[in-house]
Amino acid sequence: MFEARFEVFIFKKLFQQTIKAGFLFWNSVFLSIPLNRLAERTAGSIIFCMPVIQYKKLLVILLMTHSLFAAFEPKGIGTSFLAAGSAGRAGSDGSFAVFLNPAKLIRNTAVKVDLFYKNFYGIKNLNQMSLEVRVPVLGQPFAVGINRYGISSYLESELRIGSALRLYGALDLGFSANIYNIFLKNYGNSYAFGFTFAAMYELFENARAAFTVENVNEPKLGQAKEPIPASAALGVSYSPVKNVEVLIDLLKEQDYDFDFRSGIVFYPLSGIQLRFGFKTIVKSYSAGFSIHLKQFDLGYAFEYHTALGGSNSLSMGYVF
Repeated sequence: MFEARFEVFIFKKLFQQTIKAGFLFWNSVFLSIPLNRLAERTAGSIIFCMPVIQYKKLLVILLMTHSLFAAFEPKGIGTSFLAAGSAGRAGSDGSFAVFLNPAKLIRNTAVKVDLFYKNFYGIKNLNQMSLEVRVPVLGQPFAVGINRYGISSYLESELRIGSALRLYGALDLGFSANIYNIFLKNYGNSYAFGFTFAAMYELFENARAAFTVENVNEPKLGQAKEPIPASAALGVSYSPVKNVEVLIDLLKEQDYDFDFRSGIVFYPLSGIQLRFGFKTIVKSYSAGFSIHLKQFDLGYAFEYHTALGGSNSLSMGYVF
């Protein structure tokens, strides 16, 4: 259990405001009562104060309340992506492309299955699990991805189906159709449907640029039609020397500032990759490795958030 380092008065106020914000949101989504903007600002102030709160049960409530106002925000999937500071939309690694950049699907048409698991901040049962299956159909690359995040009483689930095509030799275009589902215990399920569009361009030898836009149609959740925020990302990949890849992503989420993310990949030995990264807004550091052995891929990532602590991730892949 985390050490409590706050005054009782602050704890009571934050707890009351957290419950109020969560209650208002779920009434809005499931009972069609308009969302109170004051509650949204209150939830934001709670997240701002989170670094001084280290009480485990309250932390779970705060994380879930944050998710209420940012459902299906880009969390990142795959150890290769997370270990590099959640940068790599233009990178050479193609794992979980249907989630990160569907335009990458055209670059590797082999049949492959990828699995991913992440635990957030050491909190029991606060996990993320993902599956991606890539299969070519009539020579055209297709991928199906499933992602689930949350705990038993609150779950975000999504299903994505994507494909890609190549234009003019250096330009790749991709898209995915996304089905979103939120489950809240005692309230039931709410669904939404969204689209993702992506592009990747070969700038010159050893350099690529990528651009992705998620939820361009601003899908709505629940009877109150609460929108899932749109987001856009610009990525660059460059190999200045042999066995080194530099990754830079600039992410813009609706109603949030630009988030600069950077990572670097080293290839010390054949089949082994080392990654390090950093995210600016949340001030988190990351590191990890990948091992490629014949048809098998194995990866690990560790992320350290300066306020919330560490998160561990594992991934496995198999090429048929």
